[in-house]
Formats: sequence, C-alpha cells, structure tokens
Amino acid sequence: MDLTIGALIFLIVVWVVVLGAVGISMKMILSKDKKNK
Repeated sequence: MDLTIGALIFLIVVWVVVLGAVGISMKMILSKDKKNK
C-alpha cells in the first residue's frame, strides 16, 4: 500500500510540475505575441 500511495503522489507531483511548466510557457508565448502585435 505504501508503495502504491507513494507512486500516486509522485505521479501527481510530476503532473502538477508538467502542467505548471506548460501553463507558464503558454503565458510567456501569449505575452510575447501580444507585445509583438
């Protein structure tokens, strides 16, 4: 049980980091596009 719970927490953390990085990169791209226009 402990291993499965740890794995789930690890996957959740990875997903949060990945989604956060994607969100930040998208915001940066959108801000750059707005500045260029």
